[in-house]
Amino acid sequence: MAGLSDDFAGSYSRRAQMALSSAADSVRRMFSDLGKSRREYEESLKNMSEEEVKEETSKSLDEYRSLCLAGVTSMLWEDTYSLTKKLHGVYPVVAAMSSIFFLLALLFILLGLAASTFSRSAPNAMALAGNGGLWSVLFIIAAAHFEMMDILPMVLLCFCCVISISIFTTYWYLCSRDLKILLMIAKCLFNILYTVWWCFKAICRYVGVKVVNFFHGRASRQQNHAGDIELCEMRRSENGNADEIVRQQHNRHFL
Repeated sequence: MAGLSDDFAGSYSRRAQMALSSAADSVRRMFSDLGKSRREYEESLKNMSEEEVKEETSKSLDEYRSLCLAGVTSMLWEDTYSLTKKLHGVYPVVAAMSSIFFLLALLFILLGLAASTFSRSAPNAMALAGNGGLWSVLFIIAAAHFEMMDILPMVLLCFCCVISISIFTTYWYLCSRDLKILLMIAKCLFNILYTVWWCFKAICRYVGVKVVNFFHGRASRQQNHAGDIELCEMRRSENGNADEIVRQQHNRHFL
């Protein structure tokens, strides 16, 4: 009976390992195909004539403009202010973070809309338009999650929102045609976070040294004070013993 249970456990473990390996291969193949399709698209652009490249760029800008318009429409339709106010009444910290996110989304969407509309004169039109399209979708994802705050717990909603945004951003990174703005934003965010972290470590180190020195000095003063008190007690006891000896000798002489 024990042998049968061990065989079953071993076969189940092998099947689980095979399933995990198959899933990992599928994910790896999917991302490889995405990267391959993007590289093939870039190679096909190199082989196109100038007119064909302009036509393809114009088509891409139209698609990005449609996404930006969808993002602006979603902001008006979702009534972002009412949603943020509703969040603020229950979760003020989440409301503050979502307000910053919504304002950034509005800025990038409008920049993308302007770049895709005035593509001939706008600098980095394709990159700004693509970034606006990305933030349009991210806003829709975030707003859809926060609309369900009355049904699901906020912790679960925030976790699902972060996972969904991460998955879509990764997919967008693999299939987007111009990543200059995304890479620049990521680099700026990394530099800002690194600077904040370095300043935080320096401040903690400085404060830590000051605190350690303060408590060390306080402990030294207390120790010195205790030593002084003990020395005074010893001297008092010695003086008391000397007085007692003198008194005894005086009494003996008197007797």
